[in-house]
Amino acid sequence: MKRSGFSLIEALFAITMSTTLLLLAAKVLHSAIDMSSASNQRAAQQENVMRLAQQFRVDVHRAIQCEVLDERTVTLRMEGDEVVRYEALEGRVDYRVTAGENLVRHDSFPFKSITQCRFATLEHPRRCAMTIAELLPFRGELPRIDRQVEAVLGRALIAGLVSREAQGDVSSLEESQ
Repeated sequence: MKRSGFSLIEALFAITMSTTLLLLAAKVLHSAIDMSSASNQRAAQQENVMRLAQQFRVDVHRAIQCEVLDERTVTLRMEGDEVVRYEALEGRVDYRVTAGENLVRHDSFPFKSITQCRFATLEHPRRCAMTIAELLPFRGELPRIDRQVEAVLGRALIAGLVSREAQGDVSSLEESQ
């Protein structure tokens, strides 16, 4: 007498194997999602670093004076009464533009909490520097520098004067002809 079908042991073995394969697939999928999330966070961090570096460079080029209050705060004075202030806080850098007593613009550049931002002035030529570094969690390792920006103070103003003088020379030539 032959029986058709599966024995209880064969069915339990098949269920165990399929459950194991499903758990492995779920673990691989979960790891892929975690890696994607970490990659997206890193991309957002790099975008914030690039935005901050670009804004800092533009502001320093427009500034007539740079004052580093401490290594976490820098104040840039522009022509007129406009003042730009960068302040490195825990997990972010605050950016404020004021004209007199009025707040003109406020922005925040968020970072991971292990990221540090430092400001400094360099004298020859007059430059203002910003360093953004990620502190590595391993003991004895130096921080990894994500971005270091050095910008010449007043560069945009000098370029504007040269440009205006060149235009003035052209217009004076046209008047004389």
